Amino acid sequence: MEFALFRNTDVIADAHALPFRTESFAGVVCMNAFEHYADPNKVASELLRVLKPGGWIVVQTAFLQPEHEYPWHFYNTTSEGLRLWFKDFAIESIHVSNNFNPLYALAWLAAECEAALKDDVSAEASAQFRSTSLRELVDSWHRSRIEDNALWKHFRSLTQQRQRAIAAGFELIANKPSS
Repeated sequence: MEFALFRNTDVIADAHALPFRTESFAGVVCMNAFEHYADPNKVASELLRVLKPGGWIVVQTAFLQPEHEYPWHFYNTTSEGLRLWFKDFAIESIHVSNNFNPLYALAWLAAECEAALKDDVSAEASAQFRSTSLRELVDSWHRSRIEDNALWKHFRSLTQQRQRAIAAGFELIANKPSS
């Protein structure tokens, strides 16, 4: 099942309202999708609903990944967030699978950073990023003075759209509507 037509798609549907009878499946595999659901709790409930008693589920989802498939990337989750979404299941394990090796996260983020600097700032800024050693970045973090790193200014000059895809987090400023 997919949300859109792909080469091997059999069913197109919204995971928030699965078009299957209750207790229809012995197993479910959900690969790299939970970060794209607007309401992961609802999807987890739907998956529980369509599983037969004793049915199994395997879920892989994003934690430290740059924003992708904008605007349909809503959540990256910790292992505890995953545990919360699947609180109604008998969880056997939550672990880091080979395809989510921490080096993968670093490499993907570094590649996105390099491309952003090259496209939005300059080839020189991109080259400076590539030539900065991991030791320099780690040392500037440990000294709690990462903003003193020469690259700080380059990253701050990226557009908000580019920063959003690779940011460490977000700040929300809002108001309560008047009635």
